[in-house]
Amino acid sequence: MSSKSDFNCSVLIPDGEHALLFQVVSCLSACKNVSIHVLSNKKNVPISYSRHLKSFNIIKTTSPKEWLHEIDNYVLQNQIDIILPIQEKSIEKLIKHRTQLKASHTLVPFPSLENYKTAIDKANLATHLTKFSINCPKTIVVVPGDNYPEINQLGYPIIAKPSRSIDGYGIKVLSNKDDTHRFLKSFSSTYVLQEFIEGYDIDCSVLCKDGVVLLHIIQKGILFENRKFAPAIGLQFLQEEKLLEIVRALMTSLKWTGVAHIDLRYDKKTKVFKVIEVNGRFWGSMEGALAAGYNFPYLYCLLAKNIPFKVSTYKKIKHYNIKGLVKLINQKPSILFNWSFLRKHTTLCYIFKDPLPTIARFIKRTRVILRRR
Repeated sequence: MSSKSDFNCSVLIPDGEHALLFQVVSCLSACKNVSIHVLSNKKNVPISYSRHLKSFNIIKTTSPKEWLHEIDNYVLQNQIDIILPIQEKSIEKLIKHRTQLKASHTLVPFPSLENYKTAIDKANLATHLTKFSINCPKTIVVVPGDNYPEINQLGYPIIAKPSRSIDGYGIKVLSNKDDTHRFLKSFSSTYVLQEFIEGYDIDCSVLCKDGVVLLHIIQKGILFENRKFAPAIGLQFLQEEKLLEIVRALMTSLKWTGVAHIDLRYDKKTKVFKVIEVNGRFWGSMEGALAAGYNFPYLYCLLAKNIPFKVSTYKKIKHYNIKGLVKLINQKPSILFNWSFLRKHTTLCYIFKDPLPTIARFIKRTRVILRRR
């Protein structure tokens, strides 16, 4: 990857309470010409201790109007070049209310509000995928109070997912009719019920403009937590042209602009990749993508300023987050002495460069555990 290295900019992240902030900061701080500012509605955010931040400020708002006003004031006072939100709620809010933001010209580009809502809602996405004949699992959308005789068409087991959720939370496996009956009597929000696909998960992260995929990276999980449906803690980056064809068709159909992370599953029976869901935000493996050669947050900023960049092929490396590293050490303690591996294939180098946020996060987590006990 190559771009104009003399591009100096100040970036404001207006939703600094999000857990992905550390990775976004790690990526942006890899470019010395970027100054990073953060606004947050929470006080005790570990990233506030980062040496990479030029400023970190707390804002207390009760409405979108007040939030936008705080952003406008901060942009004006600190000569901000780019506003870069990182979580879906904030992105949706900024798309919806951007005409009320005086500094809207500094926002990174987004898709339309309609297409954004379609992508990030599993129920809406299922309808969209069917409409555009894009590979996806058999899906039924269920709403509390209705009858669903067609559920039997899915077979068992059935995967039940909240229409809006992250990191696998709220997902249930319905193994038989009794499970399904109990679920339909107890659920309280919109869910999607999907056929279980025998195969494996595989993901694709993209940066797009007007439906065209400018940049992509494909990854497959190779190490996992004990919790079902949790994100992988170890990844293998790879190439898969047939998967990319499906992702391109999806992004074109959504006329997507900006970043997205698409979850897919390979169906061993039909031998095709199927779209499971779309995350319309940054994702949890950005540091891995950076190690493989792609700095998605920085390139998103270049796109916002219409600065061209060239893309080279990314490295097909393995990469492990901190949970993955701990699991590897438990399996093979000698890895601790392999600095070359730790530097190239784990998040440890990013922690060493900016240790205080991780220390603060550990202390905060320890306090929570002690209180529970």
